[in-house]
Amino acid sequence: MIEARWLFDVPAERIEVVLHPQSIVHSVVEFVDGSLIAQMSPNDMRFPVLYALTYPDRIETPLPRLDLPRSGSWSSSGRKRSGIPRFLSRITPSRRAGPLPPS
Repeated sequence: MIEARWLFDVPAERIEVVLHPQSIVHSVVEFVDGSLIAQMSPNDMRFPVLYALTYPDRIETPLPRLDLPRSGSWSSSGRKRSGIPRFLSRITPSRRAGPLPPS
């Protein structure tokens, strides 16, 4: 969510959060035709961070590969919109003028 907002300048109103406890799907983009592309890897944040740091290139990594047939079943607990603009508004000032005091 933070990456979509700040790395790609996506307005908070266009970001949806879907909770996925297996943490295999790190991001999904929906295109105007309704098709989806997902970035999937083992539940290790080094993969999406590596992707962001090396985009548009790809580099070899010793990290373990995702074995789709053995990854088991996946679930999600639905979309969440409430709280996203409020959460991002807490981040915005820190990018401009330092951290906010605790609320």
